[in-house]
Amino acid sequence: MTSSVTKERDDGLEIYRRLSNAWQMAGIDREVSYRELVLAPIFDGFAPVGAAIYLSVLCYPEDQAKRSRFVDAISARMFKTGTKPRSAERKELRATPGISSLLDMPNKRIEQILNDGLRQFHSRMRAGWVLGQKLTSSGDPNTQLPLKDLMLKAARQNTRHYPAFYSSADEEEEEQIITSFRQRVMSPARPVAHLALELHSLFTKQQTTNIGLLELVNSAEGWLARTIENAEIHRVMFGDIFPSHESTYLPGRAKNYYVPPEEMIAVLPYIDPITPQTGWDTLKNLERLYQPPAQN
Repeated sequence: MTSSVTKERDDGLEIYRRLSNAWQMAGIDREVSYRELVLAPIFDGFAPVGAAIYLSVLCYPEDQAKRSRFVDAISARMFKTGTKPRSAERKELRATPGISSLLDMPNKRIEQILNDGLRQFHSRMRAGWVLGQKLTSSGDPNTQLPLKDLMLKAARQNTRHYPAFYSSADEEEEEQIITSFRQRVMSPARPVAHLALELHSLFTKQQTTNIGLLELVNSAEGWLARTIENAEIHRVMFGDIFPSHESTYLPGRAKNYYVPPEEMIAVLPYIDPITPQTGWDTLKNLERLYQPPAQN
């Protein structure tokens, strides 16, 4: 048991070492001040909580209250589906501080919150598809597929959870469709485009787009740590592919998709919540990393 915990801790520290290398390569080591930094657990059985946090930021990057409700709803659904109403396990959960209120959350309210989140989730996956297609189309940014063409193709996609923007259109209408897609899908995804890109890549590797929210949470130990790491590398290394708000409202700058990495929301893991000292040491290091240098 001890060796397993030690290995997980070493693996977590190795993630930070690799991320530190990425920050140094991007020339922003110890100089970045995030708009918001969210920490998510990845080991010791807490990975499902970390996945719920990851998904909440993905769906609601600008609304902390909705993120909190979303995580509560996912947790409540997991507790309720994992135990029978009058079982010993349910009674044990009710005796656990903080869980009793989740078990009292009405099922109708849980489904409403999760369905709202699912719509946001599928919108982010469309943005992730667009950016993934752009990055994989060519290693040279100058020869990558244009975002305009990719957005038009994505707008034609029709799924059960997220219908197409249109079925057919002439060239004049295509410009309106692209503008609408940019406003409704790409710009809202801007702060979390790196998270959407990497999570969509996970779907691509598994050759599916039908993974549900609860399935993602329950399988978090198999994907969360690596996905967070890769998303952070995308954030600092490829910020220039993410659509900015300016490109939506200023036609003259329609080709300007640069977003400074520090304006995007990061989700980073913390290590071993069971062992406070390791966790606190990590948090203190992160605080030093994300504080801008003192001005003389």
